Amino acid sequence: MIIAVDGIDGTGKGTQCGLLRAALEGKGKQVRIASFPCYASFFGEMISEYLNGAYGSLYAVNPKLIALLFAMDRKDFFEKYEPSQDNMLILDRYVLSNMAHQGVKLPAPERSLFFEWLKNLEYGVNRIPYPDISLVLDMDAALSVKNVAKKERRSYTSQTYDLHEKDAAYLQDTRALFLELAGRENAALIRCDDGNGNLKKEETIASEIAETVLNRLDGDAKRRNIWAPYGC
Repeated sequence: MIIAVDGIDGTGKGTQCGLLRAALEGKGKQVRIASFPCYASFFGEMISEYLNGAYGSLYAVNPKLIALLFAMDRKDFFEKYEPSQDNMLILDRYVLSNMAHQGVKLPAPERSLFFEWLKNLEYGVNRIPYPDISLVLDMDAALSVKNVAKKERRSYTSQTYDLHEKDAAYLQDTRALFLELAGRENAALIRCDDGNGNLKKEETIASEIAETVLNRLDGDAKRRNIWAPYGC
């Protein structure tokens, strides 16, 4: 069982993944969390360089090449991961994040073809599993910027904002694309602010996420095989 949690930076994905694990463990589940990218991996180190501006500005590199780095980082993880029937795997960022963060760099008419190319790469060529449940955490981009500034120092950068986070227009456009993709890809949308510039309490968001996940588990008795390749 795989649960993917996506959304723009600063929406509290890491915190909410931890709270969701606690909620599921309270139901007797065995749960593991994995966060992408894995910055200690070969491809993760390259992603760190990209996010620190080593490859140029945000739009300097073809988005397919950057998407390939994120995709290969996930492939590397799943080649080493040993699934068990008893385990639930929560993923902090997954394929939707790759689609949104790189797709937003392209003109709107080119995005559909890019999305199909990327899903074929991730699920078909790399054969990573589909998520059973997909969540998109959403909030106003201005609030996300404030939240990022509150983060402790991160392993992959010494800067307050990485390449994605420091461009407010990019964040706003990426948020809009996440909202579009949530509808296209059957992801549950979780609003993390009240629409008036105020964050919801962490426990309120966590309760909504847990309820959404448990409802989908109950209503999806005939789930498809998560290890099936893309297009099969």
